[in-house]
Amino acid sequence: MKAPADDVRVLIVEDDPMVAEVNRQMLGRLSGFRLAGIAGDARTAERFLAAAAVDLVLLDLYLPGDGGLTLFEAIRRRGGSTDVIVISAANETEAVRRALALGAVDYLIKPFTFARFAAALRRYRALRRLKEVETVDQATLDRLRFAPWAAEAELGAAADPAVEPDLPKGLNAETLRRVRTYLAGASGPVTAEDVADGIGASRVTARRYLDYLVERGEVELDFRYGAIGRPRHRYRLRWP
Repeated sequence: MKAPADDVRVLIVEDDPMVAEVNRQMLGRLSGFRLAGIAGDARTAERFLAAAAVDLVLLDLYLPGDGGLTLFEAIRRRGGSTDVIVISAANETEAVRRALALGAVDYLIKPFTFARFAAALRRYRALRRLKEVETVDQATLDRLRFAPWAAEAELGAAADPAVEPDLPKGLNAETLRRVRTYLAGASGPVTAEDVADGIGASRVTARRYLDYLVERGEVELDFRYGAIGRPRHRYRLRWP
């Protein structure tokens, strides 16, 4: 089946074939992306980039010969619109600082979870939609950067259930997206009752999804005591 023309074309630059294959498999689990190629060193990657159209490079910094940062600098010198997400075991502060200064969209330190990988790519795809609009307000920009599952819908993108393929039994991706969207649009901490009313679900259902997001670290839980001394749970998105 032919890939959609608007799929993000991805080049994986990784010298370990097993790791490259894992990254390829994870990429294959996400809709809206397609593999353009795999390169095992910087020079091969440069030749590939000169010959083929690539939107996004998944870049390891520990490469044989010229390192990943040297390749990153070469990508920037070439100009164009190719973006980079670093995926590396390099956790030295200087390496991280240089990659971010060069404009890395994200920096994933190995080992990482599929959920973190998916979040990085989904955020990238959401930010690419800025090319399709002339102006954007602050709230939408913040959601594009930190809550892309909410902002993509505002800019006309369909929800992507493949991003969350391993939800606990009883939870589904569409309801989770609605909970996240509600939280992203809230002006402050909200209760499970607020969320339930906002998405048209029961309080018990809303609480299950909120607890799941708390466990994932996406949502913060506040305890506030009312007049009779009983704590009330309030939830808000944890903005990076």
